[in-house]
Amino acid sequence: MTIAELGSIGELVGGIAVLVTLIYLAIQVRHSNQISLSQAYQARFDSRARLHLKEMGDDLPEILSRFAASPEEVMEMTEIDKAKLVAYMNYWLFYLDNVIYQEQLGLLDMTEIYGEQTTRTKAYEQINNAFKVLDIEIPNRVRLEFAKYDVT
Repeated sequence: MTIAELGSIGELVGGIAVLVTLIYLAIQVRHSNQISLSQAYQARFDSRARLHLKEMGDDLPEILSRFAASPEEVMEMTEIDKAKLVAYMNYWLFYLDNVIYQEQLGLLDMTEIYGEQTTRTKAYEQINNAFKVLDIEIPNRVRLEFAKYDVT
């Protein structure tokens, strides 16, 4: 084998190595962009969550137990208690939206949170019913997720 032939083989191997490196870098950049989007969305959720957590107060567990026992009791609650309940449900709405978004990015598996489909469907139905009673608008991403599980 001559030096020219060895040089040609070296060029071919070098070209293939460059191509493999470019493909690898493209995958890394895509993954890095997903992580950046995820972190930005998580930061948005965290700031909203802090805002809503401040509004809830120490008596929230008692308000939630009253609401869970009889959702219709909302009409008889004081305006302050209603506001605390709405703040709590908005917190859940933002949490759910964040989790769905993280799953769409491929960074989270919802089965780790909700388990099997029947558990997830039941949780979605309960959350959706609470949103309806409190007249809270559901964002499109969450509405589409509910629709996948026939929750309307």
